[in-house]
Amino acid sequence: MKHRPRIFIAIALAAKVWTAQGALAQTEPADTDPLWELGIGAFGLIAPDYPASGESSFNGLALPYGIYRGEVIRVDDEDGARVVPFDTPAYEISLSAGAAFGAQSEGRGVREGMPDLDPLLELGPQVIFRGPDFGPASRRGRIDFALQARVVASLDFNTGSAKYRGMVFEPEVEARWPDAFGAGTEIRASVGPVFATEALQAYFYEVEPKFARAGRPTYQSQGGYLGTDVVVSLSYDLTPRFTAFGGMSASSHAGAANRSSPLFEQELNGAAFFGIAVILAESQRRVKKRY
Repeated sequence: MKHRPRIFIAIALAAKVWTAQGALAQTEPADTDPLWELGIGAFGLIAPDYPASGESSFNGLALPYGIYRGEVIRVDDEDGARVVPFDTPAYEISLSAGAAFGAQSEGRGVREGMPDLDPLLELGPQVIFRGPDFGPASRRGRIDFALQARVVASLDFNTGSAKYRGMVFEPEVEARWPDAFGAGTEIRASVGPVFATEALQAYFYEVEPKFARAGRPTYQSQGGYLGTDVVVSLSYDLTPRFTAFGGMSASSHAGAANRSSPLFEQELNGAAFFGIAVILAESQRRVKKRY
């Protein structure tokens, strides 16, 4: 899911923004990028524990990262980590992945006494239709349209196991505007609804009889509409190798399929993230920038 304040965005969004840095040395052609880059980054995210939760948590990570701009395998500033068998000026068909933090239930309001929410991993196909350009000729932006379907699994690091949690479907419109506020800046904004299968909705909203209590009756979840996400981010290349980034998101869950669940607390969620990334090494071989 591209929404990162819900449980699905955390790591994926931050990693995607990190790779937006890619500033080139003045001696390199402006239409090329290094084939690979290695660096280190850190980010923090404050976001709801799950969609429509009334509780929020802060999570952060500092870790090395890599960028690879291959013909088929890519980890880049276009859409994170993915396998791209088809790529044309008009569209891209690829297999992409995402991940997100989990959340504890102990001391967390309506989920008190229920199982913790484990970190989630998602994987599936996406189709990106490259839309129209906009803005001045010297700093053209672009609007893309994406359709995404992903299988979702929860990860239990204590046992080293994974469990299928359902599927998520996301149509999305995304605008990107490089050099929006001058050289080295980039604005990204996206909006789109999110739909999930009953299995995934159950992970967030279902209350089994053994977990029912006063104020938290048994509830059977259903699949369908989960919410609509709006995400806005800004990155700035402080130097050719050092980038700062941040952003905010809002999610509306009005009309969601499981708004009657006792675990559904509020229709509007918000989140914020920030971080830095530093390029430590890059390849001498360069590749032409893509569409």
